Amino acid sequence: MLIEGEAFAFREDTGGPAAPLMRYRRGGYFGEVALMTERPRGATVRAAGPVRAAFLGQVDFKTLPDRTRAALEDRLVIYDPTKGLSVNIENNPPGAEGLTRVTISTVAVDFDQGALLAQIIAETASFNLRLIDANVFTERETGKVRDTFDILTEEGTMVPEHQLDALRTEIVELLNPRTTSRSSMPAIFGRLPSALAIAEAGGAQAAALPALMERMAKVADIIANAEGAEGEKLESSATAARQSLAAAQMAVAELETAQSQLEDARSAGASKDELAALAAQLDAAKLKLAAQQTANEEAAAVLERLVKEVEVSKIVAKAVEKEAPKPLELEQPVIEEKAEAKEPSSGAMGSGYEVLLQAFNWESWRQPYYDNLRGSLDELVGQGFTSLWMPPPSQSVSSQGYLPGDLYNLNSEYGSEQSLRDCLNAVRDRGLVPLADVVVNHRCAQIQDAQGRWNTYGGRMNWGPWAITEDSTAYGGTGKRKKEENFTAAPNIDHSNETVQRDISEWLNYLRSDVGFEGWRFDFVKGYPGKFTGDYIQATNPPPKMCVGEFWDTCAYSGGVLDYEQDAHRQRTVDWIDCTGGRSAAFDFTTKAVLQEAVARKEYWRLVDPAGRPPGVLGLWPSRAVTFIDNHDTGSTLNHWPFPDHGLAQGYAYILTHPGTPTVFTDHLYDGNLRSGILSLVALRKELRINSRSTVQILQADAEVYAAIIDGGACVLKIGPGSFDPHADERCAEAARAWDRRFEGDQWCVWTQK
Repeated sequence: MLIEGEAFAFREDTGGPAAPLMRYRRGGYFGEVALMTERPRGATVRAAGPVRAAFLGQVDFKTLPDRTRAALEDRLVIYDPTKGLSVNIENNPPGAEGLTRVTISTVAVDFDQGALLAQIIAETASFNLRLIDANVFTERETGKVRDTFDILTEEGTMVPEHQLDALRTEIVELLNPRTTSRSSMPAIFGRLPSALAIAEAGGAQAAALPALMERMAKVADIIANAEGAEGEKLESSATAARQSLAAAQMAVAELETAQSQLEDARSAGASKDELAALAAQLDAAKLKLAAQQTANEEAAAVLERLVKEVEVSKIVAKAVEKEAPKPLELEQPVIEEKAEAKEPSSGAMGSGYEVLLQAFNWESWRQPYYDNLRGSLDELVGQGFTSLWMPPPSQSVSSQGYLPGDLYNLNSEYGSEQSLRDCLNAVRDRGLVPLADVVVNHRCAQIQDAQGRWNTYGGRMNWGPWAITEDSTAYGGTGKRKKEENFTAAPNIDHSNETVQRDISEWLNYLRSDVGFEGWRFDFVKGYPGKFTGDYIQATNPPPKMCVGEFWDTCAYSGGVLDYEQDAHRQRTVDWIDCTGGRSAAFDFTTKAVLQEAVARKEYWRLVDPAGRPPGVLGLWPSRAVTFIDNHDTGSTLNHWPFPDHGLAQGYAYILTHPGTPTVFTDHLYDGNLRSGILSLVALRKELRINSRSTVQILQADAEVYAAIIDGGACVLKIGPGSFDPHADERCAEAARAWDRRFEGDQWCVWTQK
């Protein structure tokens, strides 16, 4: 059994089966990690993440899924001194005898470990020190991030005691406070890049500089044509960007000089020590350029976002000229009109008036879950929830249920099969719809073959290697090769196999008609074609009342910052829904990404797309968009991609007043700072009959305010620190003579008609 604090990994060079060496985190974020310190070489570790333990290696990005690669290529950290920053330096610590260890601890908002490493290397170099090793950890109980750097003097000795205080002071000043303009991305904990890797990356920046300058040139015309306050704002940022580029050009010159000196010294037959010194000088120049190029990217991204804000203000202004708000459904693309004209016979998200509660988190298995949930049902019904998303019900290698083995074995860490059945009976008796978390992309085998590979299954679904995709090489799969994203922690199932299709359909029918589930939440649907999800839904009898898939795709980023336009991202989600025949909805990861970015940066202009619609899936196919703020992956104790704490209430105000099917996360429901606002908004949504197809007219979207009118006048929402008065807006005045400030909280307010 895998437990908190461990990770799942194995040594490929051992020739043996996989063994749980470190912590497993379900979700599919895996990659090759090649050892690169002076420890044993020639080995490869396959590690799961986000890992809250140390990795000894550097990630090979070619092996990673798209969303993982994006998370690893551009990491970000904000060291906030108000959240417990500490720097400790000691000689000869346990586990690092003979070394000087620098330990930096903080409650981290986000991560850019590569940039931190580059800074530490530069700082230690100023003291004539060498970095030997670096690791990053997260403390399980406190959530603190702990970076450790082991260093030596150039002579190979520990740092003299009299230098420790001075070194610590320099590092504290370096980090206190450290800020960045980069976006929060799905984060993965792991081994820091080596000094050499950072230096080589810095060397590549010289070639990238012209492309960055070209980006700046593209916005120059916009800046030149901007007038008034807009022009002043843009010109100020443009000046900062030009200064950053000038510094980068100087860094390139230093790099070229260092390269030339090293080449000349080699030609002249310089000594080994002289060449080593020049090589170190070259690496330092590369590091300096890498750090400067990071600043360049940030400066360019800030400027581009300011330009985009000006463009968005024109989009909203154009929308104001419309005589009356039009129903959102009338402005949908063809795919939406097709789906709404003929509803599928089963699946999707029910009547459209549902409010879904994710009734568990990553740690729910630690308590008698089913019994506890059953005891809270009357309260949940009274609060207005209509549906409950419950955890995976089957026996699993991982306690949370996301590495299932015998699917028909319903005795899990959450409770016994009988307690599950009793709970489901109670859920249905109260009119709530229970959704099972269905994990069928992969399945853990119970029996090893002659080579020690786990690829033979017991129980009622007694499959063999033929049920495993050919590219699951670690498990000896002989099924068809898959085109979709691979999940390396367990054998990937070949859904094109007719026996597999039949068995999964029969199992779902067993859960539906015998056990008592009434809907499906499909896990990791990027791992197999959406067509099969649609087939499984269609084969379920009676038809499931609600179905939703986790299509977690990579957003678009430029220079480490979330792009304004995410049309391609949401379109891929829409395409997956269409592949299911419209039988399944999908979690709206686009809305989560854009909404939390808008709140975190005070860039509320992001909440309108170029066509004047909401920017997520709810702006294209609202009846198939399941909106959410956080879940067991992004929040809970994993905090893989959390919504900013200070903006959670704003986030719920948005999704509970907008179209789509909103999901409330159990952690937030029982948060004393959020509970009252969430329950008020859930009750208001029910009172006003706001549903998944409700209309939205965006009234204002600028840096500090997003405001919209819902269903032509049912309510008006404002989020953001700026002010908005519906009585001063002509469109609101046309919808109602007077507005009542119904509910409000920190930087959000909802008005209804008096």
